[in-house]
Amino acid sequence: SFNNTLERIQLNAAGDSAILVQSLFNNVGTIPLDVTAQGDANVFHGTIWVADYISGQIVVFEPTDYDGGGVVCTGSDNPSLDEDGDGFSNADELDNGTNACSAADRPADFDGDLLSDLNDPDDDNDGLLDPWDAFARDPTNGAFTTVPVIYTWDAGNPGTGFFGLGFTGLMANGSADYLTQFSPANLTAGGAAGKLTVDAVSAGDALGTRNSQLNAFQFGLASDSTSAPFTAQTRLSLPFFGGAAMDSMCEGLFVGTGTQSDFVSIAFAVRGGVAGIMVTSEATDIATVNFTPVPGILSARGIDLYLEVGPMQGTVRPRYQVDAGAIADAGPTLTLPAGGGVRSAVRTSQPLAVGIHATSRSSAPFSATWDFLHVTSAASVGVPAPARAPRTRLLPSVPHPMRQRSLVRFELAAASRTQLDILGVDGREVRTLATGWRAAGAYAIPWDGRDERGMRVKPGVYFVRLLLADQRETGRLIVLE
Repeated sequence: SFNNTLERIQLNAAGDSAILVQSLFNNVGTIPLDVTAQGDANVFHGTIWVADYISGQIVVFEPTDYDGGGVVCTGSDNPSLDEDGDGFSNADELDNGTNACSAADRPADFDGDLLSDLNDPDDDNDGLLDPWDAFARDPTNGAFTTVPVIYTWDAGNPGTGFFGLGFTGLMANGSADYLTQFSPANLTAGGAAGKLTVDAVSAGDALGTRNSQLNAFQFGLASDSTSAPFTAQTRLSLPFFGGAAMDSMCEGLFVGTGTQSDFVSIAFAVRGGVAGIMVTSEATDIATVNFTPVPGILSARGIDLYLEVGPMQGTVRPRYQVDAGAIADAGPTLTLPAGGGVRSAVRTSQPLAVGIHATSRSSAPFSATWDFLHVTSAASVGVPAPARAPRTRLLPSVPHPMRQRSLVRFELAAASRTQLDILGVDGREVRTLATGWRAAGAYAIPWDGRDERGMRVKPGVYFVRLLLADQRETGRLIVLE
């Protein structure tokens, strides 16, 4: 369950349909994969055991009255009460639909400040309010995310961001909180297929002054005028447009400032009953659109989209590939206008957003699926170089020393199964931050200063341990009050 919810499902007498679906716990892990419960005749009766796909851990939940314990809980809507002792007020829990009388059922709280994401105006504590924060779950706003970025979405890769897919925000419009710009129930993310699907693409659109785009997931990337050329690439998978293509439907890839007012996108689209590739360049809500008809593209099995970025020149070259055919240009190379937001994001310390988007605009909702999202260096225009970090190593955590939160950073020279742990000075494991298979590249894993029980650790010296199949790296991390 990629939405981190543990549900109780009661079947009918025949066992072929559900007559009750009840949410027991929310935010039980990163991606819960399996669950088992112990009956009254079993050892540890009444307990529920959950295995987490990303962390590789098993979490055990026990009843509040286990072995005769338990307390009386009113569950009243009171901001000054925390009757289950989980750190969240009764009122905050009720706003989120979590159980104010169950410490196992906690609202989502990205920054670990015990104020839920729903009620916290700045979920990553970077000083930007969420409606204006293009990377609402990245306090560094992409400052430490560098090329290459390889998000295959297979086997838990990369294991960070929304649903473990690496995204840290949504295209911002300055009015909508990012939590209102998508619905987990409308997404199929990662899993065995290793893809991201928006099950019903909405009519929201970033074009011009509409600024109503939904499901435009993105992450921040560090780039400036000295950066080497790089290519953002994604692959669109069947079924295209739900098998019923209609005008105004599109699904694609973009780079930009992270807002709905400044971006360059390339998308598989339908215009005037014709399917093809649409390139949109928008600056301060003024859009220029170029459409290239592609005969037979609706019969394709896969469509690759590329945005080749030249930071030194301030250019973006949109290209596409149908199945295993030749890579083709989708119109001319774009020279980003001087003083424009996208040019600044490409050539200065301002973060560059990279992401995916889709809209049905005036047509019926449809399903859209992306197979991966890569950002790789380009040895020449249109020729991605191998995605490989210079060597495997731990990098300094940022910030350091830390107070509330730090990003634990490392690089992998080759794909490997990895485990990243926080250790006490006595060698005990305090917290496992990440585990699983990762591609070569650079990573930044957040730590909120809490242990496996969700308790904030005491100030002092801790160690970071990176374990690979044939290598071990350690580093020091200081926690302040």
